Order: sequence, then structure tokens, then C-alpha cells
Amino acid sequence: MMLSAAKPGKKGLTSLFIDGEFAVKVDTAVFEASDIKIGSGITDEELRALIQKSDECRAYEKGLYLLGYRAHSQKELAEKLSRVFPREAACKAVSRLAELGLADDEAYAYSRASYLFNRKGFSPYRVKFDLRQKGIDESTAEKVVGQTCPDTVEKIKEIIKKKYPAFASDEKVKRRAANALRRLGYGWEDIIGAFDALESGDDFY
Repeated sequence: MMLSAAKPGKKGLTSLFIDGEFAVKVDTAVFEASDIKIGSGITDEELRALIQKSDECRAYEKGLYLLGYRAHSQKELAEKLSRVFPREAACKAVSRLAELGLADDEAYAYSRASYLFNRKGFSPYRVKFDLRQKGIDESTAEKVVGQTCPDTVEKIKEIIKKKYPAFASDEKVKRRAANALRRLGYGWEDIIGAFDALESGDDFY
């Protein structure tokens, strides 16, 4: 096979033509850094290696873009990149980003846990479940939740005061609040404890 033409195009891609016919688009910088020249022969192995290198480079650049938009866990990042690039290229890009400290699962876990506790009102159980779903390992999730979770009963009281102002005087509102708290992952013992504290104290009003 002979590389008959290489035409730079949009989005940093170069179209390669082999034996006079279009073959593939690869990253322009990767192609220019290779030893492959127009008019020279190219083997299947060389072409595959060039495509793989191009995929890895572009997956890395896409990963940088995604991390610039918001934090991602390594699992989440690999899954997103795999929708566009081969799985192997996506995983190599994530590994490189992790080595550089740009895809840090522990830092992501702290940020995510803080958001879920403070903005969503999730229970420790629900936060840990979310982190595990995002690919955070068990020990890291356990540590992060233990260090960031607020007092559970106090958090429930805060949620009730904010979202259910008629709690003290309306049994329907109380049931609705209890069901909502269960969906947030809180156990009945903590819910009842918070209810009792609110009903027996004078801090609700």
C-alpha cells in the first residue's frame, strides 16, 4: 500500500488516501509526528498503530475538555470517552490523566459527597451508594462519607424546616415529608428521632 495523499481538514484531523482512495481520518499532530510520508509505502500494522495513536491522543484531549467542564470519576470519564473512541484508547487516556493528577477519584469523591449532602440532602447511605456507582472504591467512599457527612438528625430537621413548613400542624405534610426522606436514603430511626425532636422542642418556629 502507498500513502498517496494526506489532506488536513477541520477539527485537527487529516484525511489519508491510500492507493488513491480515502482510507481514514487521523489526528493531524499525530500524523505529522510520524515517520509516514506521502508517496511512501505503509503496512497494515503501521496504519493500525497510527490510528491507535490518533485515538489515544484525541481521547486524552477530549478527557481534558470534559474535566475542564466539571470533575469526573475515572469510571465516568472512561465511559464517556468510550462512546466516541475505542475502549482501549479511552482507558489509556484516563490512566494518563490519572497519572498527571487530573483525574483524581478521591478529590472527586469529596466534591461529589459535599454536593450531595449539602445541595441534595442525601443520607450517608445514599451518598455512599452514589459514589460506588460512579466507580469510587469501597474504602475511599467509606472514608469520604465518614469525614463529610453532617449530623443525620440535624440534617433531617433542616430539610423539614426548609421544605415542609406546615409539618407541625398537618399530618399529611408529615407523611409526605417522611416518604421524601426515605427516598433520600434516611432510615426510619433517624426520621422518627428528628420528628420527635421537632415536635418536643421549640426550635421549629
